Amino acid sequence: MRNHLISALGLDRAKGFLLRYGWDCGNNFSNHLRRKDAYHTLTLKELFIACSHMHGITADLGISVKELHIDPVTKDYYSEGYWKHSQEAEHHIATFGLSSDPVCFTLIGFAGGFVSNHLGRKVIFKEVECEGKGDPHCHWIAKPVLGLGRRNRKRAALLGKFRTRARQSFYKDRKAERNV
Repeated sequence: MRNHLISALGLDRAKGFLLRYGWDCGNNFSNHLRRKDAYHTLTLKELFIACSHMHGITADLGISVKELHIDPVTKDYYSEGYWKHSQEAEHHIATFGLSSDPVCFTLIGFAGGFVSNHLGRKVIFKEVECEGKGDPHCHWIAKPVLGLGRRNRKRAALLGKFRTRARQSFYKDRKAERNV
């Protein structure tokens, strides 16, 4: 599907779609977990560690969390870790070759949607190394939007606006195709 999205929409629009799709999946998974009995017996830290392992199993990749800091009162958050054997990166390399930028859009979106839902504040995950670029692993860092630099706050705002702009652009393109 990824190669079809990139071919049809271009890399930037496909990236936005895959980020948003991952975000929605993470958000939905978070809501699903809230309905489970075991959810209420875990601390936030225990929940995030357990869910990172579940994410690794469902996405078929290795996850190691290097740092995880959560304040349950202030909802302050910082995490850093690694993904190994990302299918998203492997598929991208097989289809398009090595990239100059990180390519694990759905993984980043899923993690951000999940954590943001649980904390009740927007947390953005950023991939700083990626197997899709030829790095030995995918390395991510996550912070609340307010903890990010100005450039990344703008990116977070664009993520929220993606759905509307993508929909408008899609319909504009379809209308133009019909008029040809």
